[in-house]
Amino acid sequence: RFAAAPAPRRRPRSTVVLYRAYKAGELPPITLTLADVTRPLLALALRDGPVAAAVLEQLAGQLYAARDVGRRQSVADGLEKALGVAATWASREGVAALHRAVAACLTRAATTDDPVSRTPTAASIAASARAAGAEAT
Repeated sequence: RFAAAPAPRRRPRSTVVLYRAYKAGELPPITLTLADVTRPLLALALRDGPVAAAVLEQLAGQLYAARDVGRRQSVADGLEKALGVAATWASREGVAALHRAVAACLTRAATTDDPVSRTPTAASIAASARAAGAEAT
């Protein structure tokens, strides 16, 4: 009365073509551009607030450390401007992320005369924290 169910099709197994075998500890010669690394990282940061805060903190600190002392002043001035604008933000997380970025730059300051040690004033840091209700950050 009923026809027999057809046998499930078996998919052929995929095979990997091995062009070269590497010795233990040897790495293949690959080239990654900065964009190959940053694009997926930025895409993740756009979707996840804590990841965005961590990326901002690390990038700010590393970029600050890579600048010579003369160019660090412009970074410190930019942080001061951002702190001034942060007082208008409604996001406590955004202000906290900015504070973490300032802290990352401070930890990488070469000397106490470093521009970031004197430019973001305590008043601008406190004002941005107070405005966002993030005094504890």
